[in-house]
Amino acid sequence: MEGESIVERQLRAASQCGLSQVLLVANQPGPYGDFLAAAPAVRVIADAIPGRGAPGGLHAALVHCRTPWVLAVAADLPFLSAPVLASLLEEAGSSPLACFESGGRLQPFPGVYAAGLAETWARLLDGQPSLNVLFRALGGTVLPEEKLRRVDPDLLALVNVNRPEDRVRWKIDWPIGWKDAWVTTDD
Repeated sequence: MEGESIVERQLRAASQCGLSQVLLVANQPGPYGDFLAAAPAVRVIADAIPGRGAPGGLHAALVHCRTPWVLAVAADLPFLSAPVLASLLEEAGSSPLACFESGGRLQPFPGVYAAGLAETWARLLDGQPSLNVLFRALGGTVLPEEKLRRVDPDLLALVNVNRPEDRVRWKIDWPIGWKDAWVTTDD
């Protein structure tokens, strides 16, 4: 997007908040080798408990982080900004995890999560719960949409790009070599 990858945009926002340790969690880390060459401060790790989707990926971050808190974002959020991340970081310590809600729905990414939850999180993963179930079971703090709107009036931080039509709507270019991986009806 605008000449850089979504992850590069996210890394810039994180660095503006003073965050320097970055984990990229992937169910298959191999394809991210080129990214590592371009961003050596990023550690790519595999899921500690494979096959658990986003809850498993977040668990891997909790296990491998070197800090007391994880600021977790999804790789499909192109409009994250430093003010949005900073507003979440303000919540670190107030409860074991915190994220925004929007339209009455929990938005677990972006969110802040205490690394100390790793063991309990792993036990809960046996039941293959959703992030919403984990969040509620672990006593998370739900931040009101109004708090997010103070720093992101249009809630762009919650926009994700999962489908080809999302890519077209938000004018996001194909990553090099990826176009053939998507089934599309547009050029």
